[in-house]
Order: sequence, then C-alpha cells, then structure tokens
Amino acid sequence: TVAGLCEEDFPIIAETINGARPDLIEVNLSCPNIPGKPQIGYDPDAS
Repeated sequence: TVAGLCEEDFPIIAETINGARPDLIEVNLSCPNIPGKPQIGYDPDAS
C-alpha cells in the first residue's frame, strides 16, 4: 500500500515498491490523515 504525507511522496514510494516487482500496488488516496491537510482523494485533479 502506498500512502504519503504529500503528493510528491506517492511516485517515489511507488517506484521503490515497483522494484520488488509486486503483482499489485494499492494507492491509499485517503492519506494524509493530518489535521488541516485535505485528503488527496477529495480532489479529482490531484488523484
């Protein structure tokens, strides 16, 4: 599962995981769960 604290984290983490050749990469668009930061999944352009 890929979860990051900012939009830039997602591709970095996904590329690292991809090096292990997984069958699937799940992207958790409900993160970050930080007060004052919106969830990326609520913004269609950011998703």
